[in-house]
Amino acid sequence: MTRLLFLTAGIPAVRLPQEVLLHIHAHHQKDIAESMTAYEALSRLNEHFETKKGNRRLPLIEYGERGKPYFPNKPNLTFSIAHTRGMAVAAMSDTEIVGIDIERIDAGRLPSHKKIAESRFFGEERRMLLSERLSSHEQVRCFYWLWTRKEAVAKALNCPILDVNTCRLAADVKLLSVPVDDLYIASLCQIKQP
Repeated sequence: MTRLLFLTAGIPAVRLPQEVLLHIHAHHQKDIAESMTAYEALSRLNEHFETKKGNRRLPLIEYGERGKPYFPNKPNLTFSIAHTRGMAVAAMSDTEIVGIDIERIDAGRLPSHKKIAESRFFGEERRMLLSERLSSHEQVRCFYWLWTRKEAVAKALNCPILDVNTCRLAADVKLLSVPVDDLYIASLCQIKQP
C-alpha cells in the first residue's frame, strides 16, 4: 500500500531523529522549515505502517547514493519526500518503490523554464512544452507537470534527472499527477518492488 501526506510548511516537527536534524541543517539551510515539515509528514505516515499504533517516531534513516534517504532497518518500506515554498509532501509504501515531487507554480519564471526545457527535456516532452499552441499559462503548467514527473521518476530510480525521459518509461513504472490546488503541482512515481 502507498500513502501520501501533504502538509503546509511550518507545521512544527515532533520527535525528529538526530540524524535527520543534522542532515536538514547541513543540506537545507535555505529551506529548513519546508524540509522539517516534509520529515514531519513522513513521521505521520510511518504511524500507518507501524505494528504499535500511536508510534510516529521515525526508524533510523541513512542517506545513500546521491543523498537518497532510506530506512536501513526496514528495507520493505520505501519513502520519498519533497518540498517547495509553502508546502511539503511525503510518500511511503510497503509494496512499491516510490518517488514524489512537488513544485509551486511560478508564472514569472517562464523564460528560465524554457531554457531548462531546451537543455533537460527531450523529444515529446520538449515538443509539448514549446508548442506554439499553448498559452503562456498552459506552458507554465506544462513545465511544472513535466518537471515533477521527471523528478519523481529520478527519485524512485535514484538516478540523475538528465537520465530520465518520462515519455519512454518501462511498463512497470506508474506515474500519477496528484492534485493539490492551483498553486502547486505534484507527481508520484511507483515501481513494483522486486
